[in-house]
Amino acid sequence: MLANYFFDQGSISKLQTFFINVHHLAIVCDPPFGVFMDALMQTIKNLKEKFLATGG
Repeated sequence: MLANYFFDQGSISKLQTFFINVHHLAIVCDPPFGVFMDALMQTIKNLKEKFLATGG
């Protein structure tokens, strides 16, 4: 989750389709001990931007 990387290119389109089909989104995280919070927050920010770009 911290890398914001998709191993399968098809996963990107699946995520975009999911974002298009939902009207509200909540992300709940239970990060592992010792995770860098800045990296986690950057990933969440990127997901938020992708969600908003799809009209969410």
